[in-house]
Amino acid sequence: MNKFLPLILPKYLARTKLTVYNRLASITTSNTTRTIPPLIWLIAKPITKLGAIIAGRGFRKWWTSLPKMKRKIFLAHLRRHRVRYGSGIGITTFTGFVYYDYHIQETPLTGRKRFILFTNEQLIEIEKLEQEQLFTIYEKDILDPYSPYVNRAMRVANRLFSANKEMPEVDCINWKLTVIDANLINAVAFPSGDLIVFSGLLDFVENDDELAIIMAHEMSHAVLQHAAEEISHSRLLDVISISLVLVVWAFLPSDLTAAIGQLVADRLLKFTLELPYSRDLEREADHVGLMFAAKACFDVRYSPVFWRRMGLANPEIIPEFLSTHPANESRAQELEALIPAALRLRQECNCYELPPHLVPPRPHLKIKKIRV
Repeated sequence: MNKFLPLILPKYLARTKLTVYNRLASITTSNTTRTIPPLIWLIAKPITKLGAIIAGRGFRKWWTSLPKMKRKIFLAHLRRHRVRYGSGIGITTFTGFVYYDYHIQETPLTGRKRFILFTNEQLIEIEKLEQEQLFTIYEKDILDPYSPYVNRAMRVANRLFSANKEMPEVDCINWKLTVIDANLINAVAFPSGDLIVFSGLLDFVENDDELAIIMAHEMSHAVLQHAAEEISHSRLLDVISISLVLVVWAFLPSDLTAAIGQLVADRLLKFTLELPYSRDLEREADHVGLMFAAKACFDVRYSPVFWRRMGLANPEIIPEFLSTHPANESRAQELEALIPAALRLRQECNCYELPPHLVPPRPHLKIKKIRV
């Protein structure tokens, strides 16, 4: 539950200075010459998967059409040259391992090892499309800088940025805040440092402490470069998926069984490797975000309160193991376990003393769509 905490706490033990932070900089993760352009991956995936189906099916058709004698000759050929073919497989496997190991990096702040295929600059190219689409949809709903919503969000954001800017991982990002007038309890941070907050979130939160918890969570995604990690992990799963497709279509006896086998294999990969990984990244952002908020002297005790109220306002339809995010109650329990450490960090930063009891929640409007 607290697996990230021992690694991140020493990074935060610096005195808090509440000054306005408005610095321009850029963030990089690795050398651009060692990665494959992301658009090539996006185009190559469906083509390669189709090619694996055609190749696997072609091998099966060829094998079933062979006379019994020719099958024996082919198998004898494989046995006779098993060292050559085995060496080829071994070299290919070793090359793949070297390539994988070459792209292993440490996660900022937590020190966790992870596979990163893209540089942050390449990821920003992909994210620009999503960002432009978002701004196109909500172009008329972007609030002006003098709006009370913007003032409130800016006050919390500046407090978070200034309290954590002594960390290079935070300081090197060009943070920009946009508030959109939409009835969504949502916030999102792009790798470029664009932090977008919807007015529905500002209406839903009980106080600035809860708002800071969510904004710090989104900040953590950008600082920890989770978008690059998640896309890289997806590409790794694509390689596994394409290999399984080739094997399934080559060795299952008919097109129907191969199609069913492919569907089962894809679902197994999704439920065992893709979704749990996504939930782990969300938990890591929860943990690091809580420490960001604690260092900025917010009342971190409101973090489990927020997630429990989220669960009441929008009960989950699907179980946690089918979701990209942990269940609201799971998040509340994990954050609750981190509260003592976060409060100690808050004390180390010479924050003001908290009241012994939390302020009771006020009545609030239910929001139509909720996703954080």
